[in-house]
Amino acid sequence: MPLRLELLVFCCALLPGAEEGLSQQFTVISFPDLYQGCGCYPTFGSVRSSADGSVLAAVSYNNTYSVFSLDAGNTWTRFQSMPGWTGGGFGPAVAVSADGRFIATGDEKGISVLNVSLGSWVRDSNTYGANWESIACSADGRIMVAAAELDVAYISTSWGTNWLRLGFMPLRTWVSIACSADGTKVALAGFNAPTYISTNSAATWYPANAATNCWLVNMSADGSKVTASGPNTNAFFTSTDYGVTWTTNYMLQPTVHLISSSPDGTALAGTDSTNLWRSTDSGATWTNFGPVAKYRGCTLSADGNVLAGQRNDTNIWIARYTPMPRLAIAPRNTNVQLSWTVPSAPFVLQGNTDITTTNWVTLTNLPSLNLSNLHNQVSLPQIGNQGFYRLRTP
Repeated sequence: MPLRLELLVFCCALLPGAEEGLSQQFTVISFPDLYQGCGCYPTFGSVRSSADGSVLAAVSYNNTYSVFSLDAGNTWTRFQSMPGWTGGGFGPAVAVSADGRFIATGDEKGISVLNVSLGSWVRDSNTYGANWESIACSADGRIMVAAAELDVAYISTSWGTNWLRLGFMPLRTWVSIACSADGTKVALAGFNAPTYISTNSAATWYPANAATNCWLVNMSADGSKVTASGPNTNAFFTSTDYGVTWTTNYMLQPTVHLISSSPDGTALAGTDSTNLWRSTDSGATWTNFGPVAKYRGCTLSADGNVLAGQRNDTNIWIARYTPMPRLAIAPRNTNVQLSWTVPSAPFVLQGNTDITTTNWVTLTNLPSLNLSNLHNQVSLPQIGNQGFYRLRTP
């Protein structure tokens, strides 16, 4: 007999009057010599975040200072990547897996990958000598893709241990690469070239001629939504069908470069010459935030509520907004499955059989991470004829 759902799902319980998107906390992190005032083009991919915003990594434009944080930006450690590392030569490329277990960065000696839990590094000699501009990885870090200046794209399916050079790609100044949460969809953008799309783990590619000469490209978790933008225009391009067709979107503020997107593509973060920008409606409208400065890159947590921007001085600027995750529910045989986007703050799942009472019970079922959409998932048996669930801050 099919399961009849009579379940009311609450989003969460926060401080009275809390509203999603309400500014909650602003932090400025200062580093000596992080930048040297270089006036060159923006360093795309210069700061990246895990899905929950707890792991952050940043590289400096002048390739001499690279840092990471494992506690949401409270404390930072300078990269000491490999034996014989001399402290310089990092490229502007950096990536953090959504689960926070892997950090990848490129220098003239190759792409180095840090296993955060083990504290160990690997590097493949096949990546030696390239000027790495951008790195992206799947949610679990197993699949990594990288783009280099005046070279081609590279791919690794072994957590960065071994890399394959995609020799059939045209030689271009590739500056941005992105991939889906499972790593099977990839987008690649560069100077004076169309944006290239692959839907089969970089085996074959097709050009998106409608999105040409773009410096930044981003992808939603499932790879269906792609955004691309250029350096000197107030337009950016969006696709909702894996890059097959594109829409040109015009903005009131010029040259906002799309740096990061949420798993569903609705929250976006970007920079222009003086501001950080945030959109919660797939780029239809934008709000600027943060002090006026020249930013070199920014990143966004999965729920869109932690944003980190790297300025053209010695600072990283972090904004935290009140997270209000929304629960979704679906039948699974005789169980129910609850899911919500990985939040940037701790929440506990609670259940109750009678909404008129205060008998909420914190459930001990640990959620699993769905790497295809970056959602936490919990499967539960039905609570009698009806049940009520909510997320609440501890």
